[in-house]
Amino acid sequence: MPTHEEIEESIAKLKNGRAPGEDNIIPEMIKYGGKQLVKKLHEIRAYANDIVIVARTQKKLTEVYLDLEEETSKLGMEIN
Repeated sequence: MPTHEEIEESIAKLKNGRAPGEDNIIPEMIKYGGKQLVKKLHEIRAYANDIVIVARTQKKLTEVYLDLEEETSKLGMEIN
């Protein structure tokens, strides 16, 4: 996950005078957002990272459950 400093460096590289994206945010709005914006962007990135971890964990748990279900059915057992 990027540090606050890395986020600040990326923001500093944005070029002024560019057209806004679909979100209607122009680079200047980001560049002049200051430390508060950097902090919020870092929080959003951390939250997104947590979501990815939860999704991967859920996928793995589902795979384990399906494997267990398959193995127990071979033994004539059921998982309740």
